[in-house]
Amino acid sequence: GILGGLCPGVGADACLPAVEHVISQAEFYQHKDRSQQVSGEFMFELDQDEIFYVDLERKETVWRLPDFGKFTSFEEQGALGSAAVGKANLESLIRSFNHTRAQNEPPEVTVFPEDPVELGEPNVLICFVDKFFPPALSVTWLKNGQEGLPEPFTNHWEAQVPNPIPETTETLVCALGLAVGIIGIIAGTILIIKGMKMNAARNPRGPL
Repeated sequence: GILGGLCPGVGADACLPAVEHVISQAEFYQHKDRSQQVSGEFMFELDQDEIFYVDLERKETVWRLPDFGKFTSFEEQGALGSAAVGKANLESLIRSFNHTRAQNEPPEVTVFPEDPVELGEPNVLICFVDKFFPPALSVTWLKNGQEGLPEPFTNHWEAQVPNPIPETTETLVCALGLAVGIIGIIAGTILIIKGMKMNAARNPRGPL
């Protein structure tokens, strides 16, 4: 490179002048995953110690120590402009160079339990995916054709059992039934006696 030509036989670092302190600006922009979610960072540091960074989503400067913001400032629009340029360059490079002659290879998927399977015992299923290209993949769990929940869901069902009749109620019902039975017997006896008297009055017998 240029420095190598100016300082033949030595590395580029050795050709740089000696300095006491170094201030650095670091910025990047990237796609997180295949869902096209993006993220970026804009940061300043002094001697590899962070001074501040710009929160690109909230569009504000975040100082590592609040006192730093008392004697200096930074305009967030500069970082936002750099992030916009980085995003445009990234999308342009993806369109221009994200091509390959390699054949797409479908993944080989194996699902196995973490522990030996025992009936009625909880376990963990492990999904192992291998031998696929390009090296970007998203995995979705399905159960009976339906997507799984984002987190475990537990629900307990309890059988609805009717409340038992108190013993006092059973005793009362039994006593009431017994009383009704006794009254029925007495009433029946009285009616029989009256009937016999009426028959005797209708059919008087003379002396033998």
